[in-house]
Amino acid sequence: MATRGTRDGTRFPVNGVQYYTIIEADGPRKGQITIKSPTAAGNVGGANFDRTVGVIPLDNTFRLEPGSTTSEELQYFSSAAGQKAVKNQAVITAQKSGLSEPEARQLIFPNTATSGGSPSPAAAPPVDGGVASIDAAPLENANITPDYQRTNFGSDNNLRYPEKLDSSKQDCIQFSMETNEGRSLNGNGGIFGGLGARNTGTTITGTVTLPIQSGIVDSNGVEWGGANLDAKDAFLASLALGGITSDKGLGENAGGLLSRVFGEIKKAATGGDDNFKKAINLYLAQEAVGGQGLLSRASGAILNPNLELLFNGPTLRSFTFTFRLSPRSETEAGNVRRIIRFFKEGMSVKTASSGVFLKSPNIFNIKYLAAGADHKSLPKIKKCALLGCDVDYTPDGTYMTFNDEAKTMTSYQLSLRFGELEPIYSSNYTGSLDEIGY
Repeated sequence: MATRGTRDGTRFPVNGVQYYTIIEADGPRKGQITIKSPTAAGNVGGANFDRTVGVIPLDNTFRLEPGSTTSEELQYFSSAAGQKAVKNQAVITAQKSGLSEPEARQLIFPNTATSGGSPSPAAAPPVDGGVASIDAAPLENANITPDYQRTNFGSDNNLRYPEKLDSSKQDCIQFSMETNEGRSLNGNGGIFGGLGARNTGTTITGTVTLPIQSGIVDSNGVEWGGANLDAKDAFLASLALGGITSDKGLGENAGGLLSRVFGEIKKAATGGDDNFKKAINLYLAQEAVGGQGLLSRASGAILNPNLELLFNGPTLRSFTFTFRLSPRSETEAGNVRRIIRFFKEGMSVKTASSGVFLKSPNIFNIKYLAAGADHKSLPKIKKCALLGCDVDYTPDGTYMTFNDEAKTMTSYQLSLRFGELEPIYSSNYTGSLDEIGY
């Protein structure tokens, strides 16, 4: 099939990015426009190595290129203003390939063709030095969903570094996002109903897949602490518990409990050996005057504290990842910039339109993968909050950029600090005994 246009022909910029068009000149897709963006690899290997952004067929439905189109490009080239600009540019491209203006318009706008040629949908953009200057709406003015509503970082935009990384064959780590909707409260369950399950958030389209780095560490912990319970407190607790669980209840038994306490103390103070009676009397004197250490000072003894290590509660795990991202092509450079944007935007606090409330950032799902499945020999990770995202733009100690439109740095060091939202429970270990699990 014949085509009109080349990568070295007329180019047009949108928001600092260069694009060019290729038009199908015959066959069943006659008039279809392919939007491409030149890359450094294309300078060597030709147009087949340039990035394909998407196509606009005659039905004016922009079709993205999976894994290549950015979310901003999707929004812009799907808009009326974007398509109008592209089609006007395609007319210029067709003319530069040898067609007359009526023939070029007939190719791009066949549905509006008349005997006198196709009417112009808009004034043709001026041409200066062979480079088209299109009066196109800038990307930042396109109808892009605000940050607090964004659920799409590029349809089917599964970012990866390096760009040839194949998660179905190589071991890697994958990050995805969803909105944080909190959890339900089981008010109907009474005071012992507890908290409900975590509400399901909206999945953010798009993932980031990176190679597994060295220094893989997890730290499972449980909080324990020392606690004292001397004989006196144990005895009083026993009496109180007996009163609570009796049929009469604690209120009716309060007087009887106090009488029993004093009876036991008097019995201990008047009976037994002399050393024990002395210790009881000193302790009672200490309690009467509110002194401290009287028993130890006068007798060299203390009440046995019955020190014991007791369970206080679970703890939350944290994870740190560091990645060196050094792009080797223009496409890979774009992926690196979008990967950094993915994490920075995902962890940002969302504002409500009223300005009264703030909504929590997105939360992340992290998976170690081996040949596309969960890695059995590395830990599973629960949903996480991104606590910190540190980017070193000059990790080699020198400011150095590529000669591309975006002036991409030659290397970035990305450090991510995550914290799990929930602790690990024994009920989480339900998988195969052959995998490490959490």
